Amino acid sequence: MALVTVKPTRIDTAIANEIAHNTNSGLEHAAQAMTWGADEHVLVALAAAGWLYTRLRHPQQRPLANHVLIVSLATAVLPHVLKSVFVRRGPTG
Repeated sequence: MALVTVKPTRIDTAIANEIAHNTNSGLEHAAQAMTWGADEHVLVALAAAGWLYTRLRHPQQRPLANHVLIVSLATAVLPHVLKSVFVRRGPTG
């Protein structure tokens, strides 16, 4: 159970309704393909692969690889932590 519930504003609802009215399956599929590239699992896997590569081939790049991996992990975990604190009801209910 989250500690805080954030309700949608009127503008949130208006924007959601306008988008729903003007979208189609082609747009939805294109948006889904684009957001797949930003998926946390993909980004963490790429950061981990880069980290491992620097361990094996380019030791001078280890500090940069460490930084990229730590930031990737933090950005993957933080939304889940925030979602456990806040509940956001969508504009449609």
